[in-house]
Amino acid sequence: MKNNLIAPSNELARHLVDLGCPLDTLNPVDDGYESSRRRLHIEQRDYILENQIFDTNAGTGLRISLRIAYGARGKMTICEWDLDLPGMETQVLWLDDPFAQIPAMELYRIPGASHEEFTRAAVINHHRVLRNGDVVEGFLLGYWIEPLPEIYTHGISLKATLSLFDHNHHCFSTPVELWIDRKSRRYPSSRKGVQRPRLFDEQEERKPEEVRELVTSS
Repeated sequence: MKNNLIAPSNELARHLVDLGCPLDTLNPVDDGYESSRRRLHIEQRDYILENQIFDTNAGTGLRISLRIAYGARGKMTICEWDLDLPGMETQVLWLDDPFAQIPAMELYRIPGASHEEFTRAAVINHHRVLRNGDVVEGFLLGYWIEPLPEIYTHGISLKATLSLFDHNHHCFSTPVELWIDRKSRRYPSSRKGVQRPRLFDEQEERKPEEVRELVTSS
């Protein structure tokens, strides 16, 4: 009976903490979870211009500069990242390790943004396992397959919450600030669908005397 009562308490305590509710009784309920929370440190680093949401030819790109330090006993496996951006109908997709592709690649590339290429050493997407004493620094890269809503104008900064989920379904969140870059927007050409007239089409539209003058001069 005692175990049946403790198990729901663990789940409830974890859920309340994930929602941001401070619990004085969390340590005796789930000491391992609170210990990991105290010893996992996620912070945004670098200047605001290094942390961007930007337009691409395929949708919207994202890069966040992070520093992760882990000091808990045992290892932690990062199963998923999440960033909730109001106005987006789809979830952010995180770039896969280029070394895992066939053929293996050396660079991370954000779809639709040829200028957004990063060496593997500068990116943390492929860092999935954290052990005691690990410090990981670099860019977390992702993208959406939809355009950025018009409410996000160029040059503004917005605050969001980045969340990490581990192998035990625990959530560790940190606030981030992102700069909106719309300089790379691609507008459709006003000449789209208009074909340049060919030489013979121009001759057909000219008067007969103009055509004879063209033939004589050639």
